[in-house]
Amino acid sequence: MTQTLPPLPQPTVETWRRFPREAFALERLSDDDAPELTGLGAAVPPGVEVMTLEEARRAHPALVSGALAASAGPDFARLEAANLARWRGGAFVRVPRGVKVAEPVHIEFVHDAARPYSFPRALVAVEEGAEAVVVEEHRSAPS
Repeated sequence: MTQTLPPLPQPTVETWRRFPREAFALERLSDDDAPELTGLGAAVPPGVEVMTLEEARRAHPALVSGALAASAGPDFARLEAANLARWRGGAFVRVPRGVKVAEPVHIEFVHDAARPYSFPRALVAVEEGAEAVVVEEHRSAPS
């Protein structure tokens, strides 16, 4: 059964008007491994959860599945469909109600430059009255 992808965004849409449309070569997707996730070992305040997204899917299934299904709107539908179908790897940060995190939480994804696409996800859940800064970094592995 062939799944129909949403259309590419129109070049008149502000978000995409300077983006080279041919760069969407989604036919090159593969099931290669996810990028290496680093930066999860830093100390975090008590009660703050930092883990891989796969671990969070087991620990908080409703929260994770609901967030992964959320949409950023029609301008991003094509990329969201590809991401939902192919995501591998990711990070999860949960800051409970009322907790204020003083230092930034750093998440670093190290990508293999030989793979044309990589779809890791970062899910940050900050509950009511909580505060946190999360820094997400993507870089290529050294050659």
